[in-house]
Amino acid sequence: MQRHTLPQETIDSWKKAYGVIHKLSVTVKKDSKGTPTDVAVGYIKDINEDMDVIANVLSMQNNGQIIECKVFLLENAWLGGDPRIFNPNDLTTVVTSIKLGAAVQAGKTMDVLEGNVEKL
Repeated sequence: MQRHTLPQETIDSWKKAYGVIHKLSVTVKKDSKGTPTDVAVGYIKDINEDMDVIANVLSMQNNGQIIECKVFLLENAWLGGDPRIFNPNDLTTVVTSIKLGAAVQAGKTMDVLEGNVEKL
């Protein structure tokens, strides 16, 4: 059962305002057969054009703050969804397993190109 899926009209209005929208799904509970029975759903905007967010995420990664950078990304791209993932009205810094699961998914939305460095 997915919680907090939103009407297509809401998603369409976000697409118009922000461009690409990502739907994050975090399995909270499964039954004895492994079928998800509780899925938290949230929506984030694409941040690949937001250089301030990208700069902060990369800085955190370079400082070894892998979890923190993904939570930062989630919080700065959040549009709405299940408050168990993120509630902007709750200023506590508690990172629940649901929020962490969504943050890991959010981290996958960054476009990072591979490259090489060659010392000359």
